[in-house]
Amino acid sequence: MVKIHSGILKGKKILFPKGKLRVTQDKIRKAIFDMINKEIKDKIVLDLFAGSGSFGITALSFGAKEVYFVEKNKKIFQYLKRNLNKLANCYPYLMDVFLFLKKIDKKFDIIFLDPPYFKNYYEKTLKLIKERNLLAKKGLIIVESYKKFNFIDFGFKILKEKIYGDTKITLLGGEDESNEKDNLSGKF
Repeated sequence: MVKIHSGILKGKKILFPKGKLRVTQDKIRKAIFDMINKEIKDKIVLDLFAGSGSFGITALSFGAKEVYFVEKNKKIFQYLKRNLNKLANCYPYLMDVFLFLKKIDKKFDIIFLDPPYFKNYYEKTLKLIKERNLLAKKGLIIVESYKKFNFIDFGFKILKEKIYGDTKITLLGGEDESNEKDNLSGKF
């Protein structure tokens, strides 16, 4: 079972279909939010390959202004909608991530990217985010990937990387991120 670990929604249970979804481990989600919790308040967040929505819901718990969730699997999307029931400022989309990125006309302060590890969606997703200029000027992209995946030359600066077992969390920023890196060092 997954629960929100902190914030105004602390203790909220996240429902997900057994065996159909790789859910971000609580300790990894906690480590991410321990690092970025001060960056979340009043921000616009995008949760790509959202699954059960645990990342976006945690962002809401820390005061995100709006959270957009994108999931294309209909069965998983039903769980996502149940998890978002009675929560405000949530915008779930049942659609392909790449189609969403091609159509949306909005800038996001924080983008969480957690596709299936071995489907090679990282490059295509990051390329679309860059081409469409969807990341706010001082925005952050948080990528959950397999530990051996390398994000050099994807068009964003690597601000921080941390490995937890077989999972790697990579924090990416845009072109003008020198202050962000200083603010985030030592927290991850």
